[in-house]
Amino acid sequence: MISNLKIRNFRMFGELEIPRCGQLNLLVGRNNTGKSSILEALCLLAANGSTRSFSKILLGRDEAFDRGPAPIGVSFCLLHRGAPEGAGFELRTGDRVLSARPAYFRWAEEEDLPGRRLKRLGDTDDPDGAELRLEVEWNQGRRVLPLDERLFRRPREMGLSPDAKSFQLSLFDSAGEAPDLPWVFVGTEGLNIEEMSALWSGIALTDLQDRIGQQLRNCFSEIEGVSIIQRGVRPAAIVKVRGSDRPVALRSLGEGAHRFFCLAMAAASASNGILLIDEVEIGIHHSIQLELWRLLASMAADFNVQVFATTHNEDTVKAFGVVAEELPEGEGQLIRLQNRNGMIEAVNFDSSELAYIRTNGLEVR
Repeated sequence: MISNLKIRNFRMFGELEIPRCGQLNLLVGRNNTGKSSILEALCLLAANGSTRSFSKILLGRDEAFDRGPAPIGVSFCLLHRGAPEGAGFELRTGDRVLSARPAYFRWAEEEDLPGRRLKRLGDTDDPDGAELRLEVEWNQGRRVLPLDERLFRRPREMGLSPDAKSFQLSLFDSAGEAPDLPWVFVGTEGLNIEEMSALWSGIALTDLQDRIGQQLRNCFSEIEGVSIIQRGVRPAAIVKVRGSDRPVALRSLGEGAHRFFCLAMAAASASNGILLIDEVEIGIHHSIQLELWRLLASMAADFNVQVFATTHNEDTVKAFGVVAEELPEGEGQLIRLQNRNGMIEAVNFDSSELAYIRTNGLEVR
């Protein structure tokens, strides 16, 4: 799916190339080297730059400002600060390309077509009265996105409940159609109960339910069963624990069990697509890091999922290294982002290099 990645003028990247991507990929590096930005770039590529993918990214970082003629989030935060005026950004993997740049448009009548059409102004045209928008192009098409509050429609305005926002944004583009490369994004805040319920609806009463339940029992021995039920107006994630005849809330067992369950469901739901996980180690104790990566590896293989995750955690890197050695050569890639003379560069480590790093206790984070 994503064999490599090239980024130009996006976020903090003037130029960045990740030469190799495997089925399991772990991004490491110091703060402010762009690990989360890589996940965002992959999100936009998978969604063909849909309205909702842009909205999700900007809302997720509280960048959806709409003061002035163009929101700061699009005109400033997404574009590399060193990019020349009028430039846009480009994301590329293999033959798949997505580009976006701000441009002035004016509504115009066309003689051979009914109604009005947005027409992009040329470099010498007078922008007076025109509207600044974001022009997005990819292999199969082009869309023009607004650069005002219309890009940040609140969930109720889109006919969605607030808690269902992230799930809906990730699985459907602005036309309500599934993207050609499905993706699921699990941020640092995890999945809320509405998102979990939506994912569970495709898993309940299938072999996947048994498989996820067994994985939970392997890591959390007190759990005997797990489910998501409708309780009043909101769903609830519950578990049956040993020694109790009444179910309890999943979150009552701690953040680790909740996070593990979310990641297992997300991996199964990203079938034939990509799973993006920001700070994968959150809430996960070092003693079950290995089990987590083996779960992600088995799910990725069984459901044709490509995993991209970020971490700052040494135990996560070690566990990933062990699992990478168990994969076919090249399918486990640790990607280190580092700042060299003001430019961010990516360095790949494959399974044999990870084994050397782990054996000798070298620092790659």
